[in-house]
Formats: sequence, structure tokens, C-alpha cells
Amino acid sequence: MNGRNVNWFPNGKSLATIITESAEISIYGIKPSSVPIESIPGGFGYGTLFVVGGRGDEGYGYGYAIYSGSNATGSMGVFAIYDKGSGWRERVSKSDLLSLSRTLKYDDSYDDAKNLSIPPGIYGVNPNFKNIPEATYGLLEITTDTVNNWRFLKFIPTNIKSHYLMFYNGYDKTWSEWKCFTSAS
Repeated sequence: MNGRNVNWFPNGKSLATIITESAEISIYGIKPSSVPIESIPGGFGYGTLFVVGGRGDEGYGYGYAIYSGSNATGSMGVFAIYDKGSGWRERVSKSDLLSLSRTLKYDDSYDDAKNLSIPPGIYGVNPNFKNIPEATYGLLEITTDTVNNWRFLKFIPTNIKSHYLMFYNGYDKTWSEWKCFTSAS
């Protein structure tokens, strides 16, 4: 089988230097003996590094790099973004992605769907929970933007015959009414 030769990252070279010296897009193979001096948490394993140089007309290094592969311990699915100003600022592994906010939470410290301090997530609620459209058990899913100016609530009662949506507009501090969507069967 014929393939392309791998362009290995020049071992010991600074990723920040490559970004600031180039205005190109480069793809490098990464292996433990061929890595940038700026390391990801856990060290590099084997993977691919995409580098977008950002020299630009003014000589500023606004490029970035994206690494996809494994870390030195063999953990697969590592994803990291490098920016010259802040270094490796994000790292997500496949197992991290599976444990994000899709886990059902039970938290008795909250009792009102309109409580703006409830973090985004999916919550099991009971009939005593305030401001839900039916006094029954169910799931309350809360999705927000990063500054809580938009807040979407979705309530699904345990009978699953309908679901409800509500929206909070943080700019004018108003809530919509619950909108009911009924199941066809």
C-alpha cells in the first residue's frame, strides 16, 4: 500500500515559534521522539498536529494549533488547542466527553425551575418543584449561554405524553410561558 510520507514535527522546536514565523497551514505527525517543547497535560503520544501560522502583515503571531491523538500514557481521544498567548488551554479526552452535563442530577437544594442559580444540566424533579407545568415527577433540562442571558428549560413528565419548553431572556429579565408539545401517539 502506498501512502504519503509523514512530515514529523521537528523535535524540540517551539510551537509558538512555528506559529509566529509562518503564515501557512501545516500538518505534522507527532510521536514521542518528535514533539513541540510546549507539552500537553500527560505528554504527547501519537497523533496529528494541525498548525495554522498567523504571522500576518503586521508580524503578529495570532495562529493556533490543534492536536488530535493520544497522550504519553496511551489515553486515546485527546483533543487540545494551543494559542501562542495562553498555551494549551483546552484538553478533552473521549471519556471526558461522555461525562459532561448529560448525567441526571438529583439536587434537593433547588426547588424552583425559575431559579437562575441552577447550573445547566438534567434534573430529576418531584411534584413539589415550583414553576413546572405539571405537578408530577419528571425531568427538567436546563441549557444556558455562558452569562445566563438566555436560558432554555425543557420539562418532560414521567408519563411522556408531552413535553414543555420555556425561555428566559436575561436582557429584559422576562420568562416566556410554558409551551406544550403533545405526543402524536
